[in-house]
Amino acid sequence: MFLSCNQVSAFERDQGDSTLYKGIHDEFSSMVDTLIECFCDDLHIEADQLVNALKQQDNSARMSLQQRVSS
Repeated sequence: MFLSCNQVSAFERDQGDSTLYKGIHDEFSSMVDTLIECFCDDLHIEADQLVNALKQQDNSARMSLQQRVSS
């Protein structure tokens, strides 16, 4: 949804409008922050608990898409 709403040729290399890029980045960052806050609220945890859990996750083994979806 986000990408379809922001299909303003923002990713064409010959268009060097950094203001446009920054605006899209800021909007995307805000959306991600909101989603993380809602996720934490749903789990009744603080954001720092989520960060610590993610830091402890072992990512040394590469998983296939099927393995990631089924776990």
